Amino acid sequence: MKCLSLWAAIGTLFLACHPIYADVVLQYDLEGMLGSEATVAGIAPDGGIAALDLRRGTGLGSTGAADSFNSNGWDSPPPISPSAADEYFSFGFTVDGATSVVLSDLTISTRSSDTGPGTLGLYSNLDNFTASLHTFTQSGTTPLDPIIDLSSLGTLTNQTVEFRLIEIGNTQADGTGTTSGGGTFRVTNFERSASQPITFSGTISAVPEPSTLLGCLISGLILASVRCRSPRRNLQAE
Repeated sequence: MKCLSLWAAIGTLFLACHPIYADVVLQYDLEGMLGSEATVAGIAPDGGIAALDLRRGTGLGSTGAADSFNSNGWDSPPPISPSAADEYFSFGFTVDGATSVVLSDLTISTRSSDTGPGTLGLYSNLDNFTASLHTFTQSGTTPLDPIIDLSSLGTLTNQTVEFRLIEIGNTQADGTGTTSGGGTFRVTNFERSASQPITFSGTISAVPEPSTLLGCLISGLILASVRCRSPRRNLQAE
């Protein structure tokens, strides 16, 4: 029984060498923005994560709308592939080699004007912007407030992860024709219940140096060996 308790303690020691915690990975707070800013800086609370700016692709223009990041110019014919598009929103982060991230979800709000893009996809550079992780179907000017599951992306470490919002097809949000160059599309803070920044949530882990892991393992094995043998010595002494 003592050995079992000891092994539990060793497990705790190992976790202490490899801390894991759920937290905010990255946020973009659009409250107070004019909408026409060239970029918006992200906020990454963990020191092992560096935020990429929220920005527009070169094919888009900027236009004002309070408390948002807004755009126009979504009128090009559909590209050969999403990766070839120059009309998109880009955002994301870089995670260093001493940190790993497993994303759980993205909370974001989106809105088109009637003549803005009707359907957009969320893509990532992890597959060269090939497969949509989520589809936004904008119906007129009605805002969307999705919670997007990103758990399928797995463990991210020592890499840059870029997400893009790219139009799918070329039909405007009211469904009456092709997307107009004067039509707009914006992202805002997540507005489902109370306003909160655009947020990537997930689990952040410190990736220990191999020497640190080895030290923890050796210490645990030595402790287990000594403690689990001690009852036998006491029994023999009796």
